[in-house]
Amino acid sequence: MGVLVRTLTVVAAAGLVLLVTAPGEATGPPSMLSWSPTTSDGSYDYGMVTDGQTVSQTFTLTSGAGRFKGLAVTLAGADAFSITADGCSGAKTMLDARSNTTCSVTVVYAATAVGSDRATLTATGTKREASTILALSATGRTGVTAVSAGGFDTCALTSAGAVKC
Repeated sequence: MGVLVRTLTVVAAAGLVLLVTAPGEATGPPSMLSWSPTTSDGSYDYGMVTDGQTVSQTFTLTSGAGRFKGLAVTLAGADAFSITADGCSGAKTMLDARSNTTCSVTVVYAATAVGSDRATLTATGTKREASTILALSATGRTGVTAVSAGGFDTCALTSAGAVKC
């Protein structure tokens, strides 16, 4: 689904023109491309991932109608997300709803800190309706299973069995 920006033009005294923009509902044709797996709101959550660990997910791009080629896939957002395999980008990739062809992209999340990370996976073609966005999210969590403090030291036991002081 596209994003529509409505523009209101106001002409004030002395010929001053003000442009005001506001987001609105998309009214153009819906995207003919879609990612899976995804939730009903067009997102995918990697869940909680321990600091220092990685989780990989392969996403399949499908054409709901029409034929598309010359696709480009991009990933924007937190550096913790990265594309490790892209079978969709390039002039030779062809998606065709009639022949049920698909392509796939693998995105890895590598937790590097505690907290939420977000990114967007976008596929864009040369036709207006050939664009789709998948919102990605994940939460990095600490790998500490126990903490001990005493004297001049505080030590933590990680889920990998290491002790850090």
